[in-house]
This record gives sequence, C-alpha cells and structure tokens, in this order.
Amino acid sequence: MNASRWEADFSQAPAKERPLEVHIDDETPEPESPVEPVSWPAAEATPAAAPRAHENPATRVQRGSASGLTAPGVAVIVLAASALGAVIDSIVRSDLGPFFAVLFIASSVYAATQVRRRDLLAAVIVPPLVFLTILGVHELVSPTGRSRALIDLVGDLVSTLALNAPTLWIGTGAAAVIVFVRHRRHR
Repeated sequence: MNASRWEADFSQAPAKERPLEVHIDDETPEPESPVEPVSWPAAEATPAAAPRAHENPATRVQRGSASGLTAPGVAVIVLAASALGAVIDSIVRSDLGPFFAVLFIASSVYAATQVRRRDLLAAVIVPPLVFLTILGVHELVSPTGRSRALIDLVGDLVSTLALNAPTLWIGTGAAAVIVFVRHRRHR
C-alpha cells in the first residue's frame, strides 16, 4: 500500500483511531499542521474520576497520599528511642531502668498516634518485638561477668523480660488502646 493511499484512509478516521505520528530522527519532516487535541465524549469518562454527588471535590483525599508513619517508620521510631534509653540506662546504672522504660512507652504511644491508617496493626506488633530485641542485645553486650553459654543467655533474657514486663505491658497496652480508638473513630 503506498503512502498517499494510507494517508487518505486515515485522514477520514476519527481522531482517536488515527495512529500516533512518531518522528525518530531529525531527517523526517515535521507535520505541517499541529496535532489537534483529542476530545473524548463525556459518556466515556470513568465514574471514579468524577466526584460523587454527596462529596465536596475540594475535600477528597487522593489514594496513596496518606500521611503518617509507615510500619518501618514505627520500627525506626520505637527502636531508636528505646535504644537511646537503653544506652543511657547502661551508662548510668549498668542495667535497664527508667530511661529505657520512659522512652519505650513514649515512643510506642507516639508511633500509635502517628501511624497511617493502613498500618495501624504495626503500632501494636512492632513495640514488643523491639522490646525483645533491645533486651536481647542488652544481655549480649552487658558486662555482667556471667558465662555466655546459650542456656545462660536464654535464662538471663527470660529473667530480664520478667523484671521489665510492666514496661512492655504499659507500652504495648497504651499503643493497643490508641490503635483501637483510632480504628473505631474512622469506621
């Protein structure tokens, strides 16, 4: 099929059925007339793009633009604050104490209030995991002079967990209550 016949066939076609003109190299001449914008009939508009009748278009929230902490963000906040508290307590009193407890609880509450809606569950799951991680690392690096056999480490970890259980309960419980309230409020 020659070029003039091809042009004649498609010049009569509606604009949305015409092939796109692509110029790959500089030797191809530019078209003489500018490309006309394609106007789509209103019936082809997607219903999701149009605002709903009961909804103000100015107050619509776009998907994917949710602000707040993500699940990894919760882990970073709680881990950083708890590690800072553990380091301060290790320097001051060589054991986990009030600085660790306050920073763990405060960071758990903060993360639960700032986490984005679709990651609410992370605000309840991450703090106990961080708590256990901090206790495990503390037991590994603390200069207690005890044997570092695996059975001793497990025993030390369990006893430290039992001694610091109120901190874990308060931090996780407060985060769970906040997450529950936020979930119920946005239903």
